[in-house]
Amino acid sequence: DYRRALQLKPEYPNAHYNIALLYDIYLQDIAGAIEHYEIYLQQAPEQDSSTRDWINHLKSVLGNA
Repeated sequence: DYRRALQLKPEYPNAHYNIALLYDIYLQDIAGAIEHYEIYLQQAPEQDSSTRDWINHLKSVLGNA
């Protein structure tokens, strides 16, 4: 459903955020999660320091893997 939402409206940040959560939590695809979290941050109307911090954490996990 989120992918379909992005087909209809690619600049929809909440769809990117929710896809990132799915990659992160359920699929354990850290690289995919980071990609969508970063797109979310680029498109989000407000600063989201918690998500920025989480991306940095995920990048450090990838670097140690």
